[in-house]
Amino acid sequence: MCKLHQPVFAKPAAGLKVRKEDGTYLPEGGDTVIHSTYWARRKTDGDVTLSDLPAEEVKAVKTK
Repeated sequence: MCKLHQPVFAKPAAGLKVRKEDGTYLPEGGDTVIHSTYWARRKTDGDVTLSDLPAEEVKAVKTK
């Protein structure tokens, strides 16, 4: 289960262009983002799928 304020993998639904919070577009193949209410709303609307990252990837994202 994706927790708020933790890194997650976000992938847009087929055929959609989804903006990130910074205004850029989420790549078709998806990207790592910090889970927030913004991404929770995109998931609820069916615009993206969110999945947890493996623990070693979470550590790598937090150290950047």
